[in-house]
Amino acid sequence: MFGGGGFDAFVVKLNPTGSLLVYGTYLGGSGPDVGLGITIDILGNAYVTGGTRSANFPTFGAFQGTLGGGRDAFVTKLNVTGTALTYSTYLGGAGTDVGNAIATDGTGAAYITGSTTCASLPCVLPPADFPTTAGVVQATRPVGEAAGVTDAFVTKLTPAGALSYSTFLGGTSGDEGLAITVDGGGNAYVTGGTSSGGAPPAGFPVTVGFANFTGGGATQAFLTKLNATATVIALSRPVPTGTLNSVLRDPDLALPSVSTSIGLDAVGNVYLSGSETRAAPRLTDAFIIVFDPAFTSPSAEFFVGGTGDDFGLALAVDAAGNVFLAGETTSGDFPFTPGAVQAALGGGTDGFAVKVTEVTTATGGRSSSGGIKCFIATAAFGSPLAREVVTLRTFRDRVLVPHAAGRAFVAAYYRVSPPFAGVVARHESLKVVTRAALRPVIWTAHVALVSPRLAFVVLVGAASALVALLAAVVLVSCRGVGRRRAAVIAFTIAAAFTVTIGLLDRATHQSSRPSVHADIDAVHSSDHGGRTTPQPTALGRRVVRRPGAGAGTSEPERYDIDVRSFADRLPTLTGALKVRPTFSSGRFGYEIESELVDGILTADGLTITNPKSATTVGIEANDRILAVNGHGPAGGVFMAFLNMRRDPDSNTVQVQLDRGGTIMQRTLVLR
Repeated sequence: MFGGGGFDAFVVKLNPTGSLLVYGTYLGGSGPDVGLGITIDILGNAYVTGGTRSANFPTFGAFQGTLGGGRDAFVTKLNVTGTALTYSTYLGGAGTDVGNAIATDGTGAAYITGSTTCASLPCVLPPADFPTTAGVVQATRPVGEAAGVTDAFVTKLTPAGALSYSTFLGGTSGDEGLAITVDGGGNAYVTGGTSSGGAPPAGFPVTVGFANFTGGGATQAFLTKLNATATVIALSRPVPTGTLNSVLRDPDLALPSVSTSIGLDAVGNVYLSGSETRAAPRLTDAFIIVFDPAFTSPSAEFFVGGTGDDFGLALAVDAAGNVFLAGETTSGDFPFTPGAVQAALGGGTDGFAVKVTEVTTATGGRSSSGGIKCFIATAAFGSPLAREVVTLRTFRDRVLVPHAAGRAFVAAYYRVSPPFAGVVARHESLKVVTRAALRPVIWTAHVALVSPRLAFVVLVGAASALVALLAAVVLVSCRGVGRRRAAVIAFTIAAAFTVTIGLLDRATHQSSRPSVHADIDAVHSSDHGGRTTPQPTALGRRVVRRPGAGAGTSEPERYDIDVRSFADRLPTLTGALKVRPTFSSGRFGYEIESELVDGILTADGLTITNPKSATTVGIEANDRILAVNGHGPAGGVFMAFLNMRRDPDSNTVQVQLDRGGTIMQRTLVLR
């Protein structure tokens, strides 16, 4: 029965055709409980992990029988019929702990990864801190790590649910384990995101031959292999995201990338998928990368998606090496194949399912899209997200699509382009020639975007002149018409052509994706617990500052934020950003505009230029945000949004800021 507490985890098994419920059960206690990872063993037993705040979460045969802190991870094994617990245990300390993913080996042992925070300094061994075992690669948190910073963890339980090994995995900044798998030898492969840059132990662990993770608070995807006893890090490296055709997509600023799923094929190649952000144009892309067993020969980064936000959330690999990717998208031009179940975006955010063939390591062959339709520029430059293709697409959307004649031209191009694009995609020499031929077109398109309406007028004039010229040549050369008469006829044709386009033209001005506007109240508690009159803001929230915290105390200021229908609005929150390259104090960065706050993002943090509604959570102009949940500002916000999309109880955001040389903390609790 339902345990209460807002929401419970659940486990459901369907028959092979999905037409019959084999079993379904709640899993939880009187507090919030969220299931985030599930796997089955060869016998059909189900293993579940997630997070719980329930002091009465169902346990059985537990090595940890009580809730260690505000939120603990849990690990539960159900029998084949779902009628009984084989074991169920808490996994955590006094801080906030959550299990994000789980895998099993052939013996029925379970491997869990997730994130854990130290509640307060000094961080000590269990039971006050997360449980670890002796002899593992990282039995204690890194020296110098602040309280509230997340570390990844990897834990193995025996088939009976006893603790086999448990280790931290990370540096002194934020680290989160998001996916795990295991090979036949019991070696665990873990991936996720880290902001711990520089050399270990302050930086995230790397093995010989691989570069350290980037400093400056940049969040990067990681890939790590532990031996069967977790006493040795066999391999560990950054995941090389942010490149297209071997060129950095945003070379001046390291932007966040996180790997959220992992798979192995029969020969030991490692498949990762996840998401990374771009600054200009501002969007999120899903990616797939494949590594050889030594992690030394990654494939080129393969992107899946369109011009909206695309998140890769789950990956599977079959025996033939085909990759199946699931996630969510806001892209109206997401690629689809003929006969697709759904060939158009149904709403603000849709799920997607993609099969990708021939994605191999750098030494093993090429990557392809499994027959997804593309056009000439995409074939020439290798991806719909290449800068050149984005320029042409923007030209299409801003210069051509608003006009009837432009739409007719685009429709004709869509019909004739794919066969030629297929030929170009199969021959490297044709790609080179096509790229060279398109350079002047791309430059012209870039210039045209300065004034799209004027550009369309010029384009129509040029097209009319070309039609007139061709008509005159035909009349003089083939029909023997005199030059003067041919000129009059050509002028008449050009004028008729121009007038026809003008009559057909019905400019449409489509508004951009709606941003969040709702009625919000901001309420500040006074030092005596009184309340001021609610004042409307623009975020759809009620913000309450907890009394007795802030300046002059060791406790960070805490703000409880009531966010109505927050999960449904997450895609539009990210879409409301405007990002422009800029220079600040002699350093390259990005100017960020949003409904919440404006600022300039550099490697040193996010400097607030206009706090807007962020004043309701104690943020002022000229504050410099240093970290969000232990990650750099961009990576921390990205990780927070990603976690809240998949985990409704991941609702606490820790903000560290510098105000005139004084380091301050803000705790935001989203309700």
